[in-house]
This record gives sequence, structure tokens and C-alpha cells, in this order.
Amino acid sequence: MNKQNVTTFNREYCKKQIWLVMNYHKAYLILYFLIDKMNNSNKVVCSEKDIQEDIGISQSTVTRGIKVLKEQGFIDIQKSGTSNVYHINPDFARNG
Repeated sequence: MNKQNVTTFNREYCKKQIWLVMNYHKAYLILYFLIDKMNNSNKVVCSEKDIQEDIGISQSTVTRGIKVLKEQGFIDIQKSGTSNVYHINPDFARNG
């Protein structure tokens, strides 16, 4: 198995993930979309529309899910033109 295809998760986030699944399952889907697309720097560059189209959920659901993920410390967000740079918290998950 290629080391770049491995994502490591911190067990200290297990309870937080369970809470997320139970209360905001669409935010959990967004989180795993981002994890699947993240590079070796734990970053993904895309628009909310990209997420919406890939997962098949509404724009408002994406916006709410992103807000929850940020508030709960799973991600941080920076603007880049019409897209966002989503940075997955390396204390939660990292590639390689």
C-alpha cells in the first residue's frame, strides 16, 4: 500500500466524530469528502458548489455543515478567489 494513500486519525477525536454523525450527519459527509480530496498538506481547494455537486446536497446544507466543522475544530477555511482552501486539522487527521 502506498503511504500517500493512508490517512491517520487521532483517537482523541472519536467522541467528537460520533457526536458529529449523530447530530450533523451531512457535515460528516462533507468532512470525509474533504479528507478524501486533501493533499499532503491537509488542504483542499474547492468551492462550496463543488462540494454540493459531488455529494448531492443543497447549498444551504453545505454552508451549515462547513460552519459546524469549523466551529468544532475539524477544519479551518481561507478564501482563494471564488474558491476556499479547507485545511483539515492535522491533530484530527493527516495524510501519509
